[in-house]
Amino acid sequence: MSDGKGKGNRLTPAECAVAVSVDILYKAGRPTTPRGIANFLREDVQTVRNTLERLRKKGVVISSLAFGLSGLARMEESFKITGREKIYRLVEDVEVVLRDHQEILDWAKVSLGIKTAEELIEYINKRAEELKREKNEGDNN
Repeated sequence: MSDGKGKGNRLTPAECAVAVSVDILYKAGRPTTPRGIANFLREDVQTVRNTLERLRKKGVVISSLAFGLSGLARMEESFKITGREKIYRLVEDVEVVLRDHQEILDWAKVSLGIKTAEELIEYINKRAEELKREKNEGDNN
């Protein structure tokens, strides 16, 4: 059995981007469906589905049906998602995921110019707040 730190479980850059996006969207109360993540990343939905499945197999994310026990608990507003769509969230708090998968920080250094785990967590929280504000501003217009 793997301890999650073997080479086969090392995350690719695409998996790192999707994992960080899942946390941002989850904290912003936005849908973490493949379609929601794909829209956020401006990526193909099928590519995101495939990436989420790899992350699930590696134990980084879990999925549930949107109207399952905790499916919509974090969403602040209603979104157009069906009861058959899966939503995703990180298995652990982002701090634990970053500790177990240093490659996410390596990806963030190259892709986002972020140097430390603390800076990445701050970035995630800041982006989540920006998404919340965008939604509130859109509601007011």
